[in-house]
Amino acid sequence: MIERSHRETRRFITDTVYDKQLKKSNWSTSLPIVMRIHNSMKKELTGSSPAYMLYAGGINLDTRLFPTAQAETEQPLINMQQSWSEWMQARILAQRVAIDTAVDNTVKHQAQHAAEDTGLRTEFPVDSWVLKGYATDSYGKGRPSKLHMSYTGPYKVTKIEGTNYTLFDPKTGKLLEPCTIHLLKQYSYDAKRVDPLKVRIKDKEDSFLIESIQGHYGRLHKKSEVTFIVKWDGFDETTIEPWEHVRDNEILHQYLKDKGKAQLIPKKFK
Repeated sequence: MIERSHRETRRFITDTVYDKQLKKSNWSTSLPIVMRIHNSMKKELTGSSPAYMLYAGGINLDTRLFPTAQAETEQPLINMQQSWSEWMQARILAQRVAIDTAVDNTVKHQAQHAAEDTGLRTEFPVDSWVLKGYATDSYGKGRPSKLHMSYTGPYKVTKIEGTNYTLFDPKTGKLLEPCTIHLLKQYSYDAKRVDPLKVRIKDKEDSFLIESIQGHYGRLHKKSEVTFIVKWDGFDETTIEPWEHVRDNEILHQYLKDKGKAQLIPKKFK
């Protein structure tokens, strides 16, 4: 359950970073607002928000984002004629009710889920977009573990044979080796605003299709701060990419040579 919550938080942060076209290294600036949203949202399963179940109305995350003077129309959290002990007892009772309600709702949900389960696997139709998962242990040494599942993509489904799926990678123009359905999950996106192909192009640096580096911001020797203006092969727009996304690309290496900074090219390419 904890890992599931972490994945949700990570998904919210990723969506925020991509939507605002921020550098991935700036994810921490989005964390406070993401956690506020996450903690104040009422969960369908429990019927309560995490904040209410923890504080039982002692704090209210729904009123405003930034603290201000209390409005005259608002009621204080505690009645001044009520003792703190009475107020705490009321919070404890409210919390107990919230937790009992959450348990009841969860049990009912599980029963309904079991009754509706047909035993059929999730299927992804041909031409749909999916993410492919791969698992490593917490130390990155390759021991499979679903608790540390990561995903790459999106890829387009081109062929289905039983539970094996053949995927097309638009970034390389090649088909991937068939994989089983349990490694896949649906790629959800707003078709009016998002082009899955462009998302794939912006993915990891393993096979960037860079046409040219058109400039940079910051000082080249400050790798943690410098960003590059990247023109992608086949696309008119440019993107701003940090060092870590393009450091292994030969187009960048030539750009560094042209700038007289060949010493910055990673040693494995020299």
